[in-house]
Amino acid sequence: MCCNSSEPNQSRFAAAIVLAGILLLATGGCAAVALDTPDGFLVVSETRSEIKATSSDGALLWVRTFDDPHGGDRAFWADALYNDFVDNRGYTMLEKNPAAIGAGARTVDGDEMLFETFTHGALHKYLIWLFVERDTICVVEFVGRPEPFAERIDAVRESVESLKF
Repeated sequence: MCCNSSEPNQSRFAAAIVLAGILLLATGGCAAVALDTPDGFLVVSETRSEIKATSSDGALLWVRTFDDPHGGDRAFWADALYNDFVDNRGYTMLEKNPAAIGAGARTVDGDEMLFETFTHGALHKYLIWLFVERDTICVVEFVGRPEPFAERIDAVRESVESLKF
């Protein structure tokens, strides 16, 4: 019985190369995202596929795009978000409404889902917008304690109307 000790290492190296290639393909093609950040939010991180902003009272706004080479539609991803938040994270869904961005031929329909949860000993509101266009998913998340959330929700909704991806 003979064994080449380098074979397991070569297999792991080859698997690592394949995984790195998949990750590069998955992230390299992400659509460029743009959003007019609402007054009172400071952009703390911005890349081609992500914008993170925070307010002085702790509200967070996060925009991300993802490639979906498998072609899941909006209904699929809305169900996946719901199941993750409710079944896996224990959030309570308060409402779900249709949403849209853009105008004319470039209108993208989406969903707006409002959740709430207790975290770090306090109630937090969590609003998510989901848009799917061709093979790109765009998610906008707005989270905060009830008071800052209520104070900023109109400005954040107006900001989401400016979303481009």
